[in-house]
Amino acid sequence: MKYKKKLGGSPPTPSPQQITVVIPQPKGNDISNTSNTPSISSSVSNSVTNFKETYSKIIIFIKSNFIFCLLVGLLLIVYIFLFSSPTVTEEDLKKLKEESKIKCDKFTTPCSPGTKLAKNNECKNNECDEDTCCISDVDCSTYLGICDKGKILTTDNSKKCETDKCTAKDCCLKSCSDFKGCPTNKFLNKKNTCKTDACKGEECCVTKHTCASTDSSGKQFECGNDYKLKKDPGTIFCNSDTCLKDECCDFKNTDDTSNS
Repeated sequence: MKYKKKLGGSPPTPSPQQITVVIPQPKGNDISNTSNTPSISSSVSNSVTNFKETYSKIIIFIKSNFIFCLLVGLLLIVYIFLFSSPTVTEEDLKKLKEESKIKCDKFTTPCSPGTKLAKNNECKNNECDEDTCCISDVDCSTYLGICDKGKILTTDNSKKCETDKCTAKDCCLKSCSDFKGCPTNKFLNKKNTCKTDACKGEECCVTKHTCASTDSSGKQFECGNDYKLKKDPGTIFCNSDTCLKDECCDFKNTDDTSNS
């Protein structure tokens, strides 16, 4: 704003404007802004005071009844432990009892000649000795029983039995009599046995002999009187471990001068 000088005097100073502030008044029952409302800091202070009073009362009670509180605390710990622990069944207890027994596999003293260690025998009163842990060492030559159908008695009398008495499980082996699947250049030897109940080809199938080589020594089949060896005997395969006359020989005519 520009002022004109009058009679050489200074311009007049403008007067400051007055600002009026209007404070809203609460309406109706709204008393949230009244001076009687407690502040947030006052509420927190009251809560802290109440907590301190409660804490002090608890401490005083524990000090006055220490033994009782200690027992209650221990009982609560035991209860929580039992409640959170897995349930132990009767089978678990039996298993634990069996595992706690000492067996002869812990017995380290060598057994006398003619006897062997029975690892699964239980030691008496958890004390192992030779009388309990060493049993007679027998083989299948002592087996007097019979074998089930499809199984034959082993011819290996040096085969040892698991206990001091041979059983069919020890000495009766699966027979190859029911095996199927031998290739054309091999024949089924029914006398062979298998290590398990599932026979394999290498156990049951044997390379066929020919009439020119009836065994591993290469011996030629002998037809005998009135018979002669068939032509090309090396190409004639026999169907068993022993070549037969019908497979390798033809009947010799009386006018046939060829050697048998």
